[in-house]
Amino acid sequence: MYRNRGNFAIVAGTAVLSAISSKSSLTFIIEKWLLRLVLQGYCVHVNNMRTAVNNSEKMKVARPGIAITTDIIVGFPGETEADFQATIDTVEHLKFDNAFVFRYSKRRNTPAAEMSGQLDESVKEERNQRLLAVVDRLAIASNAAIVGTHQQVLCEGPSKHNASRLTGRTTHNKIVIFDGDVAQFTGQVLEIEIEQSTGFTLFGNVVAGVRN
Repeated sequence: MYRNRGNFAIVAGTAVLSAISSKSSLTFIIEKWLLRLVLQGYCVHVNNMRTAVNNSEKMKVARPGIAITTDIIVGFPGETEADFQATIDTVEHLKFDNAFVFRYSKRRNTPAAEMSGQLDESVKEERNQRLLAVVDRLAIASNAAIVGTHQQVLCEGPSKHNASRLTGRTTHNKIVIFDGDVAQFTGQVLEIEIEQSTGFTLFGNVVAGVRN
């Protein structure tokens, strides 16, 4: 059975990731969260937030080449430029394989909607675009680094953009486009030589038979 054992997801709650690389920012964010969450009867695992970066580093040491992804929300109420820069520094330091970046938006009947320090939409959008640029640059570099290597790829079937070619995903969830027999290869794990990267998509050729 094909198992993607290389991916871990570190899901950052709003403004948590922006704090974990800075003790002062972390204290600031945690205090605001604790005040509201404790009032609601929730238990907050502060130590887990503080050790998120260390845990990611340990995973990279234990398994070189591991792909770590994350979700990040920017523009949480009270987020300063220093807090946001801490987010960028953390992403640069850990070199996430990919990240889904979102702007904070108010939700009715949530504590955060009533917090002071709400940011203007223009500020949230500007920070969102800055962080996306960093994430995209790291993702492009990550793909370029595996050009010339052989990767195990799970064939998913015809490509959505070109039905005459096949598409699949590596053990790090990277998309690969290649040629082959759709009936023979769909659902199979193949050995693919990566020959080209266009940034976010890899292209290659099947160099070995179907793996059992």
